Amino acid sequence: MYFTENRYDRSIERMMKGVPNFYLRGSGIVVTGNFRYTAEMCDCENCGYYGGKKKGCLVPKCVCLEERISVGVASVKEIMNDTMNEIKHSGFLRRLRRYIKESRACSYNFIIM
Repeated sequence: MYFTENRYDRSIERMMKGVPNFYLRGSGIVVTGNFRYTAEMCDCENCGYYGGKKKGCLVPKCVCLEERISVGVASVKEIMNDTMNEIKHSGFLRRLRRYIKESRACSYNFIIM
């Protein structure tokens, strides 16, 4: 139900009746899974949340940890601290710190599925 007579006004009226910031089908972008990260891309100095050498990372949890793991740049200490930081049990934290200290000698390869 349109209140205008010509085509141009009808198109404007159709636009005004539409939902704001909503794009019709076929007007989006296509994301493919062919993009591969490199070690240089996942360096902390290239991150937007990196505050320099003195400040370090400005966020409490790494926002690109999954990409860093897939490239193989993330250390075991970084992975364990980010994934286990919600656990507050003192015995578990003591074992985790000991495990991280022992694992520095060994290298681990993590695979994200």
